[in-house]
Amino acid sequence: MYLTFAIEFEEDAIKNIQKDYIQVKCDPNQLKLIKSVSQILSEQIDVPILTMRGATWYALKEWQTINNKNIAQLNNFPITEKLFAAKEIFDIGKRVLTEILKDPCNENKNKLDIAYEKAFKIYLNAINRISH
Repeated sequence: MYLTFAIEFEEDAIKNIQKDYIQVKCDPNQLKLIKSVSQILSEQIDVPILTMRGATWYALKEWQTINNKNIAQLNNFPITEKLFAAKEIFDIGKRVLTEILKDPCNENKNKLDIAYEKAFKIYLNAINRISH
């Protein structure tokens, strides 16, 4: 069970993120992991799952653009590069949601930080299980 943080976001920005819910080419295991992490974040910060998935896909798309790589290529990366890429993607997602906070006070930013750090730890545990 997770502690849920109530955070409000700008409604128009949320609608835009949901509209930008795009498919990024990834393999079935990556898709499953992405959906799991999105679900966990959605529950922790009390955001609709479509909004969280939209923010996640947006982060993946932005990471691909910045790095000129496809997310599916991560499977071929050494573990250290996978983890570095994942942290970058998590940071992009957190930034996207931080930018649309209705009340961008430090308390709400800290709630997002906590939620993303918890989700990243869950991601690390999942990667650890997969690689062993």
